Amino acid sequence: MLIRCMTKTHTEYLVVGVWALMLLVLAGVFAYLHSRIAAMELELTVDRSQLAKLQALEETQEERALLLRRTETGRAELEQYLLPVDDPSPVIGLIEEMAMDTGVTVDFHDLQADTVSGPVTGDDAQVAAYPSMRVVLSVAGSWSSVYTFLRALEYVPFAARIDSTTFEYADGDENGWYWKGQVQMHVGVM
Repeated sequence: MLIRCMTKTHTEYLVVGVWALMLLVLAGVFAYLHSRIAAMELELTVDRSQLAKLQALEETQEERALLLRRTETGRAELEQYLLPVDDPSPVIGLIEEMAMDTGVTVDFHDLQADTVSGPVTGDDAQVAAYPSMRVVLSVAGSWSSVYTFLRALEYVPFAARIDSTTFEYADGDENGWYWKGQVQMHVGVM
């Protein structure tokens, strides 16, 4: 009944009001959908980024596996030059054999696990530390024997480094030429 009483202008206002309300509701729906789509696009971007990182990681792992397969024989050869941590007998036996061959007497004073600072690595200029075994031994004999022993010690088939040597003339044997001293060295371990 109320609608019949309205004039034409009131009906027009009512239609315009309904249309405005519908447009407002549609604008709200579009704004909501737009925000949801933007959030989904952000999630999609994050997921794509994570997927790219995972693919790069997978490629890196495949490259490492390939590198490990390619370098297996070389690594096995290099490991021959490293002393096992739990068994220093190969280097002890070799040093004792060299001592007998060169005519010096050798006593082992110290065998202990240690780390050695290595060369500067990379652009970050950090000094690397490598596991090693510290070996301290006393050496005695004639000068030529001691000198020959030290030269042989420099060429042991292990990753070894002589850190210091100290020798002094001691009361001689029947020839009067007798030297004794101490050698400190590090041998690389695995």
